[in-house]
Amino acid sequence: MKNGIGVITGDLYKSSVGYERGLPYLKSMESVLNKLKNVDMFSIQNIDIFRGDFFQITLNDPAYFLDLAVYLRARLISLSDDIETKYDARLSLSYSEVDFSAELRDRSYFEDAYLLSGRGLDAMPKNTMMGFNSTIEGWHRSFNGPIKLLDFIVGSLSKPQALVLSEIILERKVNVLELSGKTKKTQQNIYKLMDRGGIRQVYDFLEWSRDQIHFLRS
Repeated sequence: MKNGIGVITGDLYKSSVGYERGLPYLKSMESVLNKLKNVDMFSIQNIDIFRGDFFQITLNDPAYFLDLAVYLRARLISLSDDIETKYDARLSLSYSEVDFSAELRDRSYFEDAYLLSGRGLDAMPKNTMMGFNSTIEGWHRSFNGPIKLLDFIVGSLSKPQALVLSEIILERKVNVLELSGKTKKTQQNIYKLMDRGGIRQVYDFLEWSRDQIHFLRS
């Protein structure tokens, strides 16, 4: 299997709209990122936070990097306050293959991946919240289009729908009884949230993406 890393470069959406909004927004983001460090399945190597609202996440194994991106956005949306603009983050995802040969051990393995992800965020249209870039044609062709649709679905989630989706991603399964206990919602309500929000389709896509990543790396 080929060596590769995923990088997610993110910027909190409208985080500077007033002090009363900005401070709890940043604290919510820091809490989410700190929690992610302890989630083994994401294979996070490092999280860097700059300016408080700009961050980069490096993953040693990209198998779950789409799950991570969707979780991050869904979790932020679920923590939104009651003002008009909900919490969210603009995310640029990149994948790069890495040569771990002895000749390169003194270099930054991740330099190209960081640059690719950062430039992707800079070039992202203002009405886009999530994009994907890779210099490897198979990866770009497989994920660039589907992620645009995924971006629209996640951005359309309500707070309750986003909460349900974030819990499903962490548990890696759809268990309505457990979701009801964790979200304090009835099982009937969970079913309605999942059906109306496209949550089942997002979960199915994430499962497909992991199989596709495994195929592309083989």
